[in-house]
Amino acid sequence: MIIADIAPKSYPPHHEDIFNALSAVNIETVENRKDVQIALEHYIKEPGVVQFLLKNVYIKEDRSLGWRFNLDVLKGKYTSFITVGVKSGIFKGPTLFLAGEKSQYILPEDKATIEKQFPKAIIKTIPNAGHWVQAENPQAFDAFVAEFLNQ
Repeated sequence: MIIADIAPKSYPPHHEDIFNALSAVNIETVENRKDVQIALEHYIKEPGVVQFLLKNVYIKEDRSLGWRFNLDVLKGKYTSFITVGVKSGIFKGPTLFLAGEKSQYILPEDKATIEKQFPKAIIKTIPNAGHWVQAENPQAFDAFVAEFLNQ
């Protein structure tokens, strides 16, 4: 198993800026992806986050735009699923945790919990990467994944 920058724990809600940005876009009336981008950029200053969110915009059969997710359900259920964490249990297979060097999702104090639930875990840190390790440093991400899979 390969886990990208998340620990088996609950997290406090912290995506309000993203939900505010997504809610500010009237997806039913915007004319193109550039309009969506401009609306998102009013709320989100990180270009990588904006680009990631734009991947969820698609063109429907009637040529209007839509989200690839149900925004209302995500907003409504977000707090309940982010604060739950991972139910107890042990996975005994090989597991690679990839932590972003600039991310706060896997912290040094999480190591004991990770090793308890995943006794064969290896934790690697992706340099110069935040939470989106695969996008922010794809070379290091790919190298760690290839090394793990070739063991």
